[in-house]
Amino acid sequence: MDEVSEAIKITSINHQNEDSVSCMNVFSGPLSRVVLVFRFLIRFLIASAALVSQAETVTTPGAITSIEAPSGLTFNYQAEMDALQFFDEGVSQITVSVLPSGEPRALLSILLKSLGAGSFSNQIQDEEIAGYSAASLRVEGQSSDRITLLTGRDLNVVFRIQDATSSARFDAWLEQAAESIQLAQAQFPSEMVGNFRTGSQYSGPDYGGVSGYSESSVFLSQQGEVVYGGYTSFSGPGASVLGSGGAPNGAWQVRGNRLIVFSPPSDFLNARFQVFRNGIEVYPAGGETLLWVRQ
Repeated sequence: MDEVSEAIKITSINHQNEDSVSCMNVFSGPLSRVVLVFRFLIRFLIASAALVSQAETVTTPGAITSIEAPSGLTFNYQAEMDALQFFDEGVSQITVSVLPSGEPRALLSILLKSLGAGSFSNQIQDEEIAGYSAASLRVEGQSSDRITLLTGRDLNVVFRIQDATSSARFDAWLEQAAESIQLAQAQFPSEMVGNFRTGSQYSGPDYGGVSGYSESSVFLSQQGEVVYGGYTSFSGPGASVLGSGGAPNGAWQVRGNRLIVFSPPSDFLNARFQVFRNGIEVYPAGGETLLWVRQ
């Protein structure tokens, strides 16, 4: 397999006993301590299909409400991480998902760096697809691989196209998909506005080999603003304090059945959720349930 495909290949090879779908990587910051977002956008397990369809236009309950499907591929919606998948097993596979709004080349560079493929950032090409600005990386090797970030909407849309022969055979479909894609309307439910406190366990190499517990606070405004209060991390016997965080600003919204929170430059949460009288339960892909307790 060629170098970049090795760097960004489906990482479920090392997680075949996990009933989860991949993504792209963890970024630093209080939110990313508990949300393994990008890691679960790329690795996916086709065997756990849901909402399978051969329709020309497919729909989901998530952030992307509908999109025109490529002809001849089977549709598979992964509810855990809000990813649309189209595949012809052993021949082609395509994933479509949302990322925060922003300049596409910069976001694609961040994405490649998180995949350990940052050296390919200088091969990113700017282009226009169906009138929308986009940035793409194409790699031709033992397989044909394309990653495209499409901007021009409230959220960016990322396409990962892999084909045994040539990803270019989906170029015409990509134009049609860019025109047809519909996002769920952004909403800011009043029952989700207010101050919340949350805590979580963390461990492993993503945290420098340190295990511990962190607490943080977050305020969701009616205007879609997010304000993070200080967060504190504890580690080891006696729960010694490792440090405390600042208060970065961000944005939140509900699209479909997804809570989407973005704190620049790279913290991004797209998760299912449920609202209760005393708070919110958030279910990030591949992570533990987050309890946001109303203050």
